Amino acid sequence: MEFQFDISMLYGSVFLSDDEKGCIVYLDKKGFGVKKILLEIKLLFNCIGIENVFKVVKREKLLKRFHPREKFVHLWLMGVLTNHQGKGIGTNLLKESLKIYEGELVYVETTTLENRIFYQQNGFEISMKLLSLIIHYIF
Repeated sequence: MEFQFDISMLYGSVFLSDDEKGCIVYLDKKGFGVKKILLEIKLLFNCIGIENVFKVVKREKLLKRFHPREKFVHLWLMGVLTNHQGKGIGTNLLKESLKIYEGELVYVETTTLENRIFYQQNGFEISMKLLSLIIHYIF
């Protein structure tokens, strides 16, 4: 989470619900720099582990093959505290945050049916590719 938050602060946006029970992070620009490299090294040693580097790189490369060809905003992560889910916090946060990206293609990947249903109910279109669901939202 810390890695995704830090990268989104550098190359995207972070949105918190008013009650701070939900969060969405977007990536909306490409970036490269020393800070990003340092964050990736920290992720490698604190989370991934050297023995898993090739698995992670292979998975990321595979997922990127299915990214839209046109410019898009990546809805990278969304979450609501477990005991606050189902109360509209995520829906409200999603709708408010999407106003910032009006007119742009917003893209998210998920592997769970529950998330797919949530995104569909909020106007996203589903594209079945690979084992994951690729979800697009077009204003």
